[in-house]
Amino acid sequence: MKTDHLDGVSLLSRSEVCKRLGISPWTLARWLAQHTFPQPLYLTPGSPARWRLRDIEAFVAKRQRARRVKPAPRGRLRQGSSQ
Repeated sequence: MKTDHLDGVSLLSRSEVCKRLGISPWTLARWLAQHTFPQPLYLTPGSPARWRLRDIEAFVAKRQRARRVKPAPRGRLRQGSSQ
């Protein structure tokens, strides 16, 4: 996978981001509209969108942490009890 570099920073294109995450361009567009995904960089006005590789990796790590299942509390739960 070819990535652009800007002062030692790896930059990914829209198609590279989608391929790396296994998502469609429509999913990426939806995440951008919902502001749940890092916003792109534009190197010059009118240039194609680029994302920092480290921002994408941080996004993935954050989603993985959020998906971890928390253990259930110990003890018995009583339904209908006011205690």
